[in-house]
Amino acid sequence: MRKRGTKHIHAYCVDNCLVKVADPVFLGFAASKGVDIATKVVRKRSAKESVGLILLKNGMPDVVEYSEIDAATAEAKDSKLPDVLKFRAANIVNHYYSFSFLETIEDWVYRLPHHLARKKIPYIDTEKGETIKPENANGIKLELFVFDVFPMLKLDKFASMEVKREDEFSPLKNAKGTGEDDPDTSKHDILNQGKRWIESAGGTVVSESAPEDTGVEVSPFISYVSVTKFLVYDNVSEAIYRVVKVLSSSRVRLSGHLLSLKKRISNDRLYEYLLGQRVEKLQPVMKPSRMLRINILTVQLYHGDCELSTDVAVVPS
Repeated sequence: MRKRGTKHIHAYCVDNCLVKVADPVFLGFAASKGVDIATKVVRKRSAKESVGLILLKNGMPDVVEYSEIDAATAEAKDSKLPDVLKFRAANIVNHYYSFSFLETIEDWVYRLPHHLARKKIPYIDTEKGETIKPENANGIKLELFVFDVFPMLKLDKFASMEVKREDEFSPLKNAKGTGEDDPDTSKHDILNQGKRWIESAGGTVVSESAPEDTGVEVSPFISYVSVTKFLVYDNVSEAIYRVVKVLSSSRVRLSGHLLSLKKRISNDRLYEYLLGQRVEKLQPVMKPSRMLRINILTVQLYHGDCELSTDVAVVPS
């Protein structure tokens, strides 16, 4: 990473299906503050939710595990917001590290404490030669947590950013059918997220199944944030016309379109090219969407070995 000039690192928990990998907003937030570590948090769902908490302990940033907090502390309310938990910043294991800080690992790794974790550990019955899977914890595992390094930082080198749970946190912790943090809830949260994105762009999502099953899975190859929105038009001709008009007037500096160039080309050159083209020069490619009652129109523009493409939604009349 040093050879590649890496300065910022994003680490996250693999069981969170809504994580925004290398989230530019989060990385920019941390980099702009010049901190060594930053973390995302969500509001704790309830006092009994099994999540650690980000808080100040002895004036230093720290993470306290749910198993280390008594019921009275977990249920305590905020004095200014009586309907909100006092300790509510749930640690979702979504962290930023500066590369310069990680270069100092050898200076502090030996100071990380071991945590005792009681586990159900399969073992061999030596007399029968059978594998035994215990129903209760029968062993102890020593674990190191990377966030135990938090208290070693000065407070001005640590930052925390609260995000919406429905947008960024849906952990997979339990077996199917549990009803909480299981495969079904993860699937439901992904589909609901896509539905919100479509609706925020002015679309309507319908389903032939039960209302609670209505949703859309948006491919991560397209976007993992709702800033990439569809433009919805009544017909193909109108869609093509509007795309050209928007691209030309904005000089290709767009926030609501998907743009790709096989080779880089300056905005000025592309702007001049677009202004000189007629609609007939565009090559629309229709891709019917099975999940939505719309068609996705990919409009492609060619100029030598450069290609510009954008997706729009066309609603059948």
